Amino acid sequence: SQFAKFPEKRGEDRMYKAAVKFASVEDAKAFSGICNDVDFKVELIADPYVIDAKSLMGLFSLDFSQPIALRAYCPDDGSAFVEKIRPYLAAGEAGAAVQN
Repeated sequence: SQFAKFPEKRGEDRMYKAAVKFASVEDAKAFSGICNDVDFKVELIADPYVIDAKSLMGLFSLDFSQPIALRAYCPDDGSAFVEKIRPYLAAGEAGAAVQN
């Protein structure tokens, strides 16, 4: 599995990390829609900022020309979520579990 337990911050949730990239505003809107359909926290990290991936306004504050770090705190194995965001994973990115 691409997920690992991350007990120190999110109980029994599992954190998935990857990089995403958006080719257009439409991609960002579709990605935000996917994130809004899940009942767990999804964040995009553009140092020093952490943006709620469910916030379309937050996404528009990011630089789409660069890959953006993603963290998702999934209560299950997260495979369905990973399949939905696969089109937005940065080239060569498979994502990874956080190793404690």
